[in-house]
Amino acid sequence: MLNSAMYHIVRLPERAARARALADDALRQAPELGDTHLALALCYYRIDRHYEAALKELALAGTTLPNNSEVLDFSGYILSKARSLAASAGRVRARQGA
Repeated sequence: MLNSAMYHIVRLPERAARARALADDALRQAPELGDTHLALALCYYRIDRHYEAALKELALAGTTLPNNSEVLDFSGYILSKARSLAASAGRVRARQGA
């Protein structure tokens, strides 16, 4: 998870590749662990910016990590970001239609 955080701060491709490789390796070794899904969710969120996939992985992580504050925090961040993007898209459509 540290590599995805470092990629989020300093966007170096090798950080992204390392974070993705570690998450994929964890998924192969322990697909039932919540931490595996949390790491994959952070890759989707921080690297790919694929918010829907990140939320799905966080939901899976939340089933085995129900009291994990990171799962709750990142779910909130992503939902907030998605609402903000939807509102921006609505304003752009309104300007284009006017």
